[in-house]
Amino acid sequence: MIVLWGSRGSYYNLSFDVRTMFGGIVLTVGFTLMVVSMVRIYTLNRARRLVTSDIFAITRHPMYHGMFIADAANFFIAELTDPFFWISWFVFVLLLFIAGWCQEKETLARWGEEAERYYDKTPRFIFGWLWR
Repeated sequence: MIVLWGSRGSYYNLSFDVRTMFGGIVLTVGFTLMVVSMVRIYTLNRARRLVTSDIFAITRHPMYHGMFIADAANFFIAELTDPFFWISWFVFVLLLFIAGWCQEKETLARWGEEAERYYDKTPRFIFGWLWR
């Protein structure tokens, strides 16, 4: 998934204009969300408990949201007429959903009832109504 995500960056149009600037802002927001989520899980979680607070109270997968938002920058700075762009975008989004599903199965196996309670009150993705 990371290799596909990185290869999608080859579509960047590096001329400086408003689209590129806005794309850079979107990329920065997404990347920041991804890094903050990773730091929260792997560094600040010294008790090794299921993280359910902060941004994890809004969605179960903030890191994947960050990757998706960062990838959305491609729509502002990429060549949208190339079919590979759309095929790779579809595969990337599909891989995000599969990774989220697999991660939830692993979390459920590890944390049991605590994870079930967390899943009941927290949507998988921000637009939780899509997945009900």
